[in-house]
Amino acid sequence: DVVCGERFNLVSILAHTAGLDWPGAIEAAHQMVNTAVTQFTAAATEHALYPPCAATDPDRLRQVVRAAGDWHRSVSRYHLQADGCAVQHSRQVDLALTPPTLKSRQFEIDPYPLYERLRTTLPIAYDEPTDVWLVSRHVDVKAALTHPGASNRNYTWQIGPLLGHTIVTMDGCEHAQHRALLTPSFRSKALVALEASVTAVTADLLARMRGRPQVDLIADFTAALPVRVMAHALGLPAHTREEVERLKRWCAIGFAYMGNYRQDPALLTGGLSNRDSFYDFIQPYIDARRIEPRDDLISQLLAARIDDQPLSESFVRSYCAILMTAGSETSHGALANLIVNLLSEPGVKEAVIADPALMDNALTETLRRNPPLQLVLREATEPLQLPSGTIPGGATLACLIGSANRDPARFSDPDTFNMLRAEQATSHFAFGAGRHFCLGSMLARMEITIGARMLLQTFPNLRWAPGFKPEERGFLNRCPDQLEVVL
Repeated sequence: DVVCGERFNLVSILAHTAGLDWPGAIEAAHQMVNTAVTQFTAAATEHALYPPCAATDPDRLRQVVRAAGDWHRSVSRYHLQADGCAVQHSRQVDLALTPPTLKSRQFEIDPYPLYERLRTTLPIAYDEPTDVWLVSRHVDVKAALTHPGASNRNYTWQIGPLLGHTIVTMDGCEHAQHRALLTPSFRSKALVALEASVTAVTADLLARMRGRPQVDLIADFTAALPVRVMAHALGLPAHTREEVERLKRWCAIGFAYMGNYRQDPALLTGGLSNRDSFYDFIQPYIDARRIEPRDDLISQLLAARIDDQPLSESFVRSYCAILMTAGSETSHGALANLIVNLLSEPGVKEAVIADPALMDNALTETLRRNPPLQLVLREATEPLQLPSGTIPGGATLACLIGSANRDPARFSDPDTFNMLRAEQATSHFAFGAGRHFCLGSMLARMEITIGARMLLQTFPNLRWAPGFKPEERGFLNRCPDQLEVVL
């Protein structure tokens, strides 16, 4: 690591931050490791006095350490190149051709410099620590998402343990059947009914803000709006603050599990207990709708037929979880990012207030430049011939939406917010592409634009609180975690 200039090696960090020479940095690192071992041994001895549990079981730690050791013995982080070929041991290592890994927190802090590097030097790159191929250019992401050999089978290991076999993991005719089953619930007459719900929920949330000098729009608006709308569509209660907070918590944990491309054990375990808690909550409503159907999505799911057979109980429960989670988390992120652009980009708020129809343009440009969902995964059922290279058959690939949406080869001045973009604006991938294009995209756009329009109509003097500056965070759902405003 020291020879290769690895910036995240402890010795390198100590040498840089403490101004030590290499022998001094090595000795300091040695002392830190010995101190950590002593502290860990003491903690392990203390825990040995108690019955083992998932968090303290020493066998679990041994398994983790053994797996890490096996990985380091079998692979080298530095042999990967853009063409996927291994470097010969006699060749000098070129770290410029080592792709950034999705495990790096820099993707969550600010992924855009990493995207630029990938698009420029490594448009098709293998990320060894996550065993995923990174696809970063607009032309390649489009080709991958629409390729008949790109499957959703990767979700079998991502989401399958949580929800089983659902529309998210399906392909081909099976996927088409289930998509056709759900599509009418988000189109035409159903969309009109949902619009009334969006307007009513938005009006209620805004009324609760009146008279308050300062609010956090994340807590009081953007996170609550889609949760309440989707809960109403399913026929679930979401009227009190406690009910909304409970649903928000379930959705956030469920979404984190579904996007757990790092396979974090804590998320895996927490996701399962979170699912069980949500299923226990919705089961009485499913039972009640079997006896007395209503005009809601749960009743529609119970009445649905595929090949003249009703959906199984597990299908109904899992679809409730998918609709509740997917219908709230990304809409919340997109609405939050739109509000940031409305209040931060010069002249945008004033233009939208003068011409409310421009809100559609502002949202489209937000979805392009600041998409909440930064990547989607696919599995190659065969070698995928993309414009910039080949993905081997059987591989998992990460379509980097956030990178493709800022590709200068497709969008002029891509880092700039320009809501007057012409035909380029609609070619973003915030809702995906191909046969797995987001089923709820029309609801999401309607929900976000209505919410933002009503917000500005009610509070035309809306502005940032003194000293507050919004910051995007995260990677799976990238948006601010606070929006402190003065009304």
